[in-house]
Amino acid sequence: MDKNIKNKAEELIKDLIRKIDNNPYDAQAYYNLGVALNDAHSAEQAEELFKKALNIFANSKEKSSLMHYGLGNVYYTNSMYDKAIVEFKKVQFEKLKQDSMLMMAQAYYAQENYPQAMMYALTVSENTKHNVDAISILASCFMATGDLINARKYYLKALEYDKDNVEVLFQLGVIELSLSGEADKYFNRVKNLDDEYYKKMQQRLADVQRFLMTQKKGKSDE
Repeated sequence: MDKNIKNKAEELIKDLIRKIDNNPYDAQAYYNLGVALNDAHSAEQAEELFKKALNIFANSKEKSSLMHYGLGNVYYTNSMYDKAIVEFKKVQFEKLKQDSMLMMAQAYYAQENYPQAMMYALTVSENTKHNVDAISILASCFMATGDLINARKYYLKALEYDKDNVEVLFQLGVIELSLSGEADKYFNRVKNLDDEYYKKMQQRLADVQRFLMTQKKGKSDE
């Protein structure tokens, strides 16, 4: 971690600890501190904090839901997907339910459990209009299972609501390499919008191109 960023993170953590010392029932301060600890790669401390907060706010559906959501995110960011899903399922406060279901969709996707990921992503996309993240997860699930036609359909739908989303544009470029060969219009847009992201994804693009060449060679040898 960069020294300046580390110093700022430490100051933020100290400030949030002071807030909790001054008001031990400030739920938002507990949540913000848990997030800050997790961001600072102190996942165990974040986990302990959220568990402590769950005991403090056990009688409040809203506040305990916030702590379950925070704990779920700690587990998710540290690839503990089963534990994350358990916590997200405990979120009962209505305003957090859609966010929790979206996180469950992402967790199931990370586990390659695509039917479950699609179920939660579809629910979120139906309940919250124009939710690009939910639509993108649906598209990614179709892509992961080889259904490129439906993957393209949902990525294009996501693009309607966020026309400059470089991740969606890149995925569409990858799909067009397989379906039409006309991928440049998407890759060029990615490059123009975020050249650093484009460079970062070059290795993946090279892997895809090698895979497609192998497929074509296999068909020609038949």
